[in-house]
Amino acid sequence: MKYYNSQLFINCVEREVPPPSYLYWRVRAVFAMYGAMLDSKTGKPLFNAKAWSKANGVLREILKGYYSDPPGVSMYNKRTRKDGSLFKNKYGIDMIECTRGTNRTEAYHKNLIITFRSWQTGIEMSDALLSERRHRHNHRMSQLRRHGYPTLGHYDAWLIDQLQIIVLENRGTILYPNWSNASEFKETSESFDTIKLTSDQNYMREQTDTPLPFLPFSTKEENIAFANCALRTDFPIDDPEAAAVEWCKLVNGVDIFPKLPVHIRVHKESFQRNQRIKNCIEVARSGQEKLNELNNALRPIVAANSEPTVRPEALPLIDANAMHNLPYVLTGGTAIGALPTPVSSNKRKSGQRGKDKQQRRPKRCSRCVGNGGQYARECAGRGGTIHCEYYAAAL
Repeated sequence: MKYYNSQLFINCVEREVPPPSYLYWRVRAVFAMYGAMLDSKTGKPLFNAKAWSKANGVLREILKGYYSDPPGVSMYNKRTRKDGSLFKNKYGIDMIECTRGTNRTEAYHKNLIITFRSWQTGIEMSDALLSERRHRHNHRMSQLRRHGYPTLGHYDAWLIDQLQIIVLENRGTILYPNWSNASEFKETSESFDTIKLTSDQNYMREQTDTPLPFLPFSTKEENIAFANCALRTDFPIDDPEAAAVEWCKLVNGVDIFPKLPVHIRVHKESFQRNQRIKNCIEVARSGQEKLNELNNALRPIVAANSEPTVRPEALPLIDANAMHNLPYVLTGGTAIGALPTPVSSNKRKSGQRGKDKQQRRPKRCSRCVGNGGQYARECAGRGGTIHCEYYAAAL
């Protein structure tokens, strides 16, 4: 049962890309098998002269070792918990993680879709949420995959930067040796989240007189809807303009949007090409079995890896040129660093008025003055005419 549990081997057993002497013949056999196969629509071979030139370039790069694992370099690390202990499966085997490929990036994108798919938020709020999500994700991944990274219990990294500086100044020691003060780095020109429309997209928006440009097929629902339309006999798939009008009946403004005729035409070609690929794979099933036999025959004998799988590395040393060398910066409303000595201000505050040069004129009730009253200096209206004791209004 364990032998056929592929996930067990993925989580516990290292794999490696064969050296060029084996990988070359395997890839070349695939090119030879499928390259000359004829397309069911055009009757032309899968590889034309340009494709064969690129295929030969790939083979040359394989012989140079560009696609094989570099010798002596491990592509795996031990999986660790926040406290630094190693992950083990139910059989007591250490679990590993691979640094090859884009699995981590794709997993993060999937998490974003699941988390924010149903949220009804504006663009500015979406940017703020994505920024916070990105910051927290990087913090958690550092705890899992950077040896010695501190577990803080919060995500306000700028407070830790300030704490590091204070402890270093007062105690002469580094509080978190594997922590790097991000506030000490220079600002970069990188941009995240919402970006500006390109010149082409702005041109499309202006020419079509729409708030945003019409974009090609992008959502899963749009692809499914187009596949269903392609199976309908009444859908004018060969007439892009009529098809764009017919497509408007399916638009819901949520996951299916209107398309231009050019989008229908381009997506139709892509859809038909994918259908031909599926048919080609079915026709070549017998040849694929022969390729599997060849791969088994060319299976390299992998020697035991002399390099053991190690823990993740700590944060590398920071280049001094990346520092901004400023005395302090403002991050999250907090001043991090050595603040300059405040300059005393000569402006007087409440209760600090100096001695009068001459005797001040006593206050009078303006309502009594307006009515010719003789008790303007004694009337309570001196603090506001609403308090006048003698007159209801001025004449």
